[in-house]
Amino acid sequence: MLPAVNLFAEDILPPLIVFDGYEESSKSLNDFETVYRGPVSFTHGKHVDDYKLECGQCHHDDSGEPLKDFRPSDEIDNCIDCHYLEGLLRGQILAETSQEEVLEHYPNAIHQMCISCHQERNNLTHTLFAPEACRGCHAQLLEEGP
Repeated sequence: MLPAVNLFAEDILPPLIVFDGYEESSKSLNDFETVYRGPVSFTHGKHVDDYKLECGQCHHDDSGEPLKDFRPSDEIDNCIDCHYLEGLLRGQILAETSQEEVLEHYPNAIHQMCISCHQERNNLTHTLFAPEACRGCHAQLLEEGP
């Protein structure tokens, strides 16, 4: 039997969130392109039920600290409300930008949140189960012909 908070979460939260990776990449401020820039699908159920993550592990306050007592019924800003700049910073541009400014870019904030959690899980489990590379989460977009 699932914990009550998870049953409650299913009634309130969208079961699937799709991040439009192509749109973000098309505005990318990076030194190189990738064909793995398609949309990313995030499932609350997989992360909460299967991996036993708490809401606060993704949802955080304005100083980046996890919201330890966050519940699905709580009001929360959308990521884009604070991480409001477009464009994924990569390569030399990323290296020359302060961490504070990097996190103002929505795609960078999402990447940092997801990838760091995936790396931590893989290190703890000594596996490569959680994807860390572009192609693990993003669909491959083929170039459209003339």
